[in-house]
Amino acid sequence: MRQMLVCAAAAAALFNTIAPVHAAESLGDMRDRWPTELTKRPLTLGTGMIEIWAPVQLNASKDADWKPVTSNPSIAFGITDEWMIGVRHLVGICFGGADDGCTNVYNDTGAFTRFSVMRGGGLDVAIQAGVDVTRWSEPRNYAANAGLLLRAGGGALALTAEPMVSFGLKDRDTIASRTTAFGWNMGTYDVITPEGTVGNKEHLSVPVTLQLQLGPTLAVVAGASLEGPLNPEVGSFSDFYRIPAGAGLVVTPFKYLDVGATFTFPDFGGKNDTRDTRVLALFVAARI
Repeated sequence: MRQMLVCAAAAAALFNTIAPVHAAESLGDMRDRWPTELTKRPLTLGTGMIEIWAPVQLNASKDADWKPVTSNPSIAFGITDEWMIGVRHLVGICFGGADDGCTNVYNDTGAFTRFSVMRGGGLDVAIQAGVDVTRWSEPRNYAANAGLLLRAGGGALALTAEPMVSFGLKDRDTIASRTTAFGWNMGTYDVITPEGTVGNKEHLSVPVTLQLQLGPTLAVVAGASLEGPLNPEVGSFSDFYRIPAGAGLVVTPFKYLDVGATFTFPDFGGKNDTRDTRVLALFVAARI
């Protein structure tokens, strides 16, 4: 009898060793419990989740009369809990004609990807990259970008840094400028503001976003960035650098929906700083 009990115990131990371990809950399975707090969200969507960001960008610059009015939406899809892909726009749709500041109704499209390499202990790290058709009309232009996404916090405060380099892929020595963008991070999406580069080579962008959660459904954000050409044809980075700055408010009435607004000064600081250029963005972000 004793030998039988020993054998049974050994078999049970072996079974426990080789039995499959239940996997941790997927982010995709948490969609019904997705954090309403910006500061507690991951940098990537869960498996099978879709997020649509739909903004209206208003030119609030001095004497601009709120023109042009543009919309640069994006859509992202979670391939896994760590990997998401998407389609984005830099300028997107321009509402109106030439008198309203629109040279083209629609003139750019891009694709992006983001992969989480570390998540836990109050730290989130991801790598991201993308390609853009920055101009569909002739002369057509293409660009690519690559960078990191570093986020610390997760309680009432979160701080995100998003260093990135973009670079032209066509006629790098002859195109005088191209459209790129910087963004204020909201977790799985960025509030993107388009900007023009100096030249068509490497452009450095280092936006930093501070998120303060005032309650489960209300957050305020503030951001600043360092922007400029790494190797301009004439002069140096210090001759052209800019420091955009902005602030915003995000309300999450439902787990699936954000409603927000940001006010950005694209040339708040830098070599040729001015507070006369301003952009007001009103947006919604929906997750399914």
